[in-house]
Amino acid sequence: MSQRKRYLKWLNVFMILCMVCSFSLPVVVQAAETSEVQEALTPQETSAPQDVTQRVKQKKLKVQDVSAVNGEVTITLSDIPEDTPEPEDFQLSVKGGLLEGWSSLEATDFAWDESSKTARIQFEPIKGGELDKRVTVRVDAYGSKKTAKSFLVQATSSKVFAVKIENLADDNILEIDSALDGSLTLKAVAYDIRGREVEGKAVNWSSSDRRVASVNEEGVVTAKAIGLAIIQAEVDHRIALFPVLVKKPGPSLSLSASSLHESDANDGGISDSLLVELHHAKFLPLFLKSSVQVKGLPEGLSYTAKLESEDRLRITFLGKAVKHEAKDSVDHVYVIVKHDMVFGALSHLVSPKFSINFKDSKNTKAPVYLDAKLDEDNKRITLRFDDEITLAVSEEALRDAIQTARNGSDFISLTEGDLVSIKGQSLIVTLAQGLRGNDNKIRLQANTIQNTAGNLLTETVVSESLAASIASIADLKQRVNEVVTLQGIVTADNASLGGGKLSTYIQDETAGINLFASKWTSYPDLKEGDLVQVTGKIVVYKNLTEIIPETSEDIVVVSTGNQVPEAKSLTVAQLNQAALAEKYEGMLISSQAFLLSVPNSESGGGYNLRMIDEHFQGMTVRVMKESIDVAQLTAGKWYQVEGVLAQYNDLYQILPRKQTDLLLLQDQLPTPQPKEAYPSIVKDVVDGDTIHLSQPVLGVDTVRFVNMDTAETYHIKDPNFDYTQVYNGTDNSSKDKNQKAHGERAKQHLKKLIAPGDSITIKPASTPIDAYGRLLAEVILPDGRNVNLEMVKDGYASMYIIWPVKDETFKQYAKAVKEAKQAGIGIWNAQDPLSELPFEFRAREQKKVLSRPVGDAGTKFYVQPLEFQKVAVENRVFFNSTQEAEQAGYTLAPTEEKHGLSTIRQLPDKTPIVTATGVVSTVSDSRNSFYIQDDKAGILVFQPTTQTQVKPGDVITITKGLKDTYNGEVEIMQAEFSITGTVNEPQAISVEASQLIKKQGMLIRLAEATVSRSLLVSL
Repeated sequence: MSQRKRYLKWLNVFMILCMVCSFSLPVVVQAAETSEVQEALTPQETSAPQDVTQRVKQKKLKVQDVSAVNGEVTITLSDIPEDTPEPEDFQLSVKGGLLEGWSSLEATDFAWDESSKTARIQFEPIKGGELDKRVTVRVDAYGSKKTAKSFLVQATSSKVFAVKIENLADDNILEIDSALDGSLTLKAVAYDIRGREVEGKAVNWSSSDRRVASVNEEGVVTAKAIGLAIIQAEVDHRIALFPVLVKKPGPSLSLSASSLHESDANDGGISDSLLVELHHAKFLPLFLKSSVQVKGLPEGLSYTAKLESEDRLRITFLGKAVKHEAKDSVDHVYVIVKHDMVFGALSHLVSPKFSINFKDSKNTKAPVYLDAKLDEDNKRITLRFDDEITLAVSEEALRDAIQTARNGSDFISLTEGDLVSIKGQSLIVTLAQGLRGNDNKIRLQANTIQNTAGNLLTETVVSESLAASIASIADLKQRVNEVVTLQGIVTADNASLGGGKLSTYIQDETAGINLFASKWTSYPDLKEGDLVQVTGKIVVYKNLTEIIPETSEDIVVVSTGNQVPEAKSLTVAQLNQAALAEKYEGMLISSQAFLLSVPNSESGGGYNLRMIDEHFQGMTVRVMKESIDVAQLTAGKWYQVEGVLAQYNDLYQILPRKQTDLLLLQDQLPTPQPKEAYPSIVKDVVDGDTIHLSQPVLGVDTVRFVNMDTAETYHIKDPNFDYTQVYNGTDNSSKDKNQKAHGERAKQHLKKLIAPGDSITIKPASTPIDAYGRLLAEVILPDGRNVNLEMVKDGYASMYIIWPVKDETFKQYAKAVKEAKQAGIGIWNAQDPLSELPFEFRAREQKKVLSRPVGDAGTKFYVQPLEFQKVAVENRVFFNSTQEAEQAGYTLAPTEEKHGLSTIRQLPDKTPIVTATGVVSTVSDSRNSFYIQDDKAGILVFQPTTQTQVKPGDVITITKGLKDTYNGEVEIMQAEFSITGTVNEPQAISVEASQLIKKQGMLIRLAEATVSRSLLVSL
């Protein structure tokens, strides 16, 4: 073994030890190759390496080889076709098993590599099913067929058990700054527990020391510094490791040019010389011509080599090529420098390949620049020439030869994100950042492109000024998540709509858009009529399209006081057509509508006005508190509404800008009146008194049952809440649970009456749409039963009638609720009663005050809202105001005298009690009986009709009962009462034995008493 080979052997051993022990290699003067030294070339050598041999034409063009993986097929042809292959020249077929037939496979991408006679065709990867399967791909091209080896498509449920890293390079040793050995590519292969490859999994690559070697997401490892780095591949939490050793670079060659061109004489000669530079070593001063060889030269050309310095030599080409048309150009020429000419070299040095390009003798005309155009996006510049063009230099050199001057500024080089491509007669530059202004130019250096004849561009090109265009708002709204520049007129003062943010609207003749930023302070105070140019990102928030500038400099006020675009007139029906409304989103529109109600309080800095047309189709008018005083609006009137059409989720809404945008019509239209009935279909049941329709009625798909009220369910969200339990406590938590339980029972009962898909008839109320946009109606079944009434009859709903109401309707519901109460079913069950009627509960839970006066249909008296219990539930009719009650023929009930308990005790037995008030002094016993007292007397409340549990200190008001005496005990029987307050528990009063009879029913303390024997006494 020669000394050189022994040196290499021990160096390899040393490198392996470095990998195992994880330490870096020391810096050496000259690193050697790890492969065997190549045998010295002799002057008689005439054969080139295998990768640069001349192509031998096949007698017949056919498919020579096919290989396939899931997503790509590689096809090698026997020869180079006369015409450049196209995707349609190849027909792909696929089958997934022996029993399946062939089916066509559609290509998604195509690439042709002439040097290797290889076509790569990509297709959509075949998805796995429940089981693994082997898939075969067949190629039909140029009159021949070839089938690739089948590949495995794994089941989608395959899990990764192990990962293996495959090295696609010859070894794992890299050199710093080496063009040939500065990087390598790794491939991570995942396997399942049965050892099968698992495809389609993401690989996370990382390096233990990125200072030594880095790795990108494609598994390409690049040398950075001398040392050892461990590369890790992670797939589904499974990892594999691979060591990479980086050593000092060995000698290498580079060339001054990647291509040489035929001389201007077009005679086959090469006038340019080629400079060969040596890196990381020096040439020996003794220079022999035989030590330098140029391989791949066209026939007729020769060369001489001259050493210019210790690391540079120049090659000059002699002679003339025998064939020198453009088609005779070659791209596989390279230089070999023998190792005996280089200090420390252990093998011959091979340069990168370069090309020699010839020109057709018939065409010596250079490409001529015609013009440049900027596209509508202001990002793509197209330079047109009079002939088809190609690269004359490397892609990197071409990028370096192009500069842009933005809006009159100096020329600067392209940025990293800018792209350059050539297509036909055009050079296309796509900029990462669009141009602005009217004075933009592009410059292209000479000798960087050539035509198909090989003639170079002889003069530097400087384009004419290119003016950036501003696209329409309609077009730019489609470019979501892109940064664009648009221009338009501001249609609303930001102060009226912004709510402390930058939020206004701009529009042009095509569309409108929301201009938004979360803070307003740094931006200009935009006004109606401002013409602005805005640069920002197009985003969609809650279905509203917005442009968001990054800084205040991105908003330029071009001019002020411009005419605001005229509002587009749309009907309420048109606004309910999503496709049409979307077209006008962000633009000024106007419409006529009937105002149903005016909210009493704001929500989110504004008010939502519910308005309808004559057919009860609704729309929402969102009034910001800074723009309009809603106190000046009158419900039940027709208005002309103008404002910006905005969107929030699926709801389109008008945003008025000022008081004059809501004008009361001078000639009022008739109040909308619904038809008596409408057919529809149930979509789902929401709760005991609300359903959704799959076929909207009057433009509404949510129905709130009228004339009845079921217990609420919204306040407790627990999906596991047990509504079958009894909750009878008097504290708020118990009342909440009681309400929830009865509400869920009502919902379940309603589901027994109607179900999704059922056909029903909707009978709207006289005022069919409420302030929440719900349809108020009765629901009628095909057999004629009234679902609202059935819920009351079955005891799951209380009668809840709001004026106006027909006498016949009132009587139906009054009869139903009275019978349900008498039967003690549902919410009237004495053992499990509803603690609070739904409207009572809502007032308490939402911390609101009862506001509807309550009329007694039997007496035609009405009482104040808080006195509703004075009216029996079957007689109650609710009014929106006292004025409405009096207009309906009701008068205020006379003030009732409240009898003290001492007075009640003196009444004859069996006398009905009108009203009484007292403080509870004892807890309810097993019969639900308890004592109450005032400052003068006490009395027993015996087995009251009202089943509410009480405790000492509760103030109760009895509205109905019967005074009686039993075994000497004065009591109130059949009492109906409510807890109207809470005070301190009554304290026992001290009495003498002689006063016991007078203080019956009160809490007492007997002074100076002696127990003689035990008696069971009822006091």
